[in-house]
Amino acid sequence: MRAFLLLLALLVIGGMGFAGWQFFGLTAKPLVQAQQRAGEATVDAGAAQAALDAERIFQAGRDRDRTIIQTTKVIREHILSAQGADAPVSPDVIRATNDGLRQLAARDDDPR
Repeated sequence: MRAFLLLLALLVIGGMGFAGWQFFGLTAKPLVQAQQRAGEATVDAGAAQAALDAERIFQAGRDRDRTIIQTTKVIREHILSAQGADAPVSPDVIRATNDGLRQLAARDDDPR
């Protein structure tokens, strides 16, 4: 009789465990799927925002480059049309000018 009661108790506990596993497993699955969909939506939104940011960065760089090119053309024309622009320039002046321009360019690349 004692063995029968023990077996019966084990069957009841096992049945309750199985029923609980089935119940919580079935109710948790939609929740997990909903969380996964929400996570995917968050990732998709982040990717879309990153694409917009990349486009803005690209456009800003393109606009900056156009401005630099246009400004350089205007300055070049201004220099070449100045009185004495066709006069020879000493190599020391050319070297000093180029050194100064390189120093300015180096400062532009400085991330500080």
